[in-house]
Amino acid sequence: MNRHGFLEEVEKRFNDLFRTSKRGHIPPAEQRHKLEGFVEAGIFLGLVRNEEVDALIEQIHLSVFGMTMEEHRLHHATSWSKSKIDYSPYDEPTFERLSSNKPGGSALGNN
Repeated sequence: MNRHGFLEEVEKRFNDLFRTSKRGHIPPAEQRHKLEGFVEAGIFLGLVRNEEVDALIEQIHLSVFGMTMEEHRLHHATSWSKSKIDYSPYDEPTFERLSSNKPGGSALGNN
């Protein structure tokens, strides 16, 4: 494999990874680890430099998500911090919340 072929394959693999993520699926860890190993092998063999791969990944991310990786991180950090969900009704185990042993409760949770 030559440099050009390697870069095309890296681009294809990152496109697949980012598109999977964009569809709301978490890419399998195995896929991510294989991609990391593939990139490391290319760097080790002298086909690319780390900076080139970083720039390519940033370019692909921008084309798939429409924002840089840093913008994506900031966007998701703020969206998570803004969402204040009250999980306190679930502090009690389900079998206790839905237990027919409670006054006025039933096994189906209909009060």
